[in-house]
This record gives sequence, structure tokens and C-alpha cells, in this order.
Amino acid sequence: MLPDMELRKVSGCDDDECPAVYLSDLGTAVVRGDQVPIRDGPTLSSGEAAVELPVETVLHAVAALSGSAALRPGEDSGRY
Repeated sequence: MLPDMELRKVSGCDDDECPAVYLSDLGTAVVRGDQVPIRDGPTLSSGEAAVELPVETVLHAVAALSGSAALRPGEDSGRY
């Protein structure tokens, strides 16, 4: 069972009806998007899903997190 986590939205629209990127209190990123079928590409493990995000949402998240201590270059959170 996964631990409960608190999420803070760092990119996406103002409501909860669109693709978004969140930062968790565990130091991980969580993405929300439309699930896409995989024909050729990564093999997904049980419980995983491939989701689609607009490039603008990803770029905005990177810009919003660029000053975050959770994502400083050279530091490893130990989570993959």
C-alpha cells in the first residue's frame, strides 16, 4: 500500500479538470493527464499508466520547480 501524500499543484489550470503536475511531500512529482494506449514503447508494470500532458504544462512545471530544494542538481532524493 502506498503512503498517503500531500500534493501541491505546480502546473496546470485553476480547476481540477485538466492535465497538471504536482509536487508531493515525499519529494516526488505526480502528473495527471489523459491515459494513452501504448503500442510500441515502454512496458508498463502493474499499477502504472502512461499519461499525456501538453508540453506547456511540463515546461511550466519545470520553471515553477527550478528553485525548489527538492529538485536541486546533484542532490538525489533516493526515489525512482
